[in-house]
Amino acid sequence: MNTPSAAPGQVPALFSIERQGAAVIVRRLGSAYKGAYVWGAAFCAVLLILLAVYIRVARTHPGFWGLAGLVFIIFLALAARAQTMARSLPQDVVTVDSDRGEVVRNGEVRGEPRDLESVVILEAVDGTVRTGEMALLLQFKDTRHVLVGRTVGLPGEQEAITAAARDLSVALSLPVARAERLTSEWWLDQ
Repeated sequence: MNTPSAAPGQVPALFSIERQGAAVIVRRLGSAYKGAYVWGAAFCAVLLILLAVYIRVARTHPGFWGLAGLVFIIFLALAARAQTMARSLPQDVVTVDSDRGEVVRNGEVRGEPRDLESVVILEAVDGTVRTGEMALLLQFKDTRHVLVGRTVGLPGEQEAITAAARDLSVALSLPVARAERLTSEWWLDQ
């Protein structure tokens, strides 16, 4: 059984939750991020064409070197942002297998299913202001946790994380809890 974390058209499906026998497998989907990458790649292509034109024109009109430099700096900033997004989106697979007695994240055993306490939505706050950063965690009784996924800034991610938490709660028969962390406590959702 493959259950998307959200209905099509409402919010992007960030996770796929499957039940295979006694195992519940949660995979982060890349399809929600594809549109952002396509638009980023198209914008970078336009910037490179514009840069080539400015460099060609700058040979005869030295005043265009400033514009060429500005376009190059914008291109470098976009490339750095794309690299950051690509690094923050590795293939994440979390498996909760009751038969084998394992909670596994990306091949690493993190604990036992009987020790799971809740599905946690962890929100980052800066003082009293919510920053919009969220993480989805599986919380163990001894305060350990397993990161299932986190937001990276795309529209609809917060709703998708809430929907995934609800679906995961039903699949694992665990309650959903909400918690907050300070923005300086970024390591709490690692």
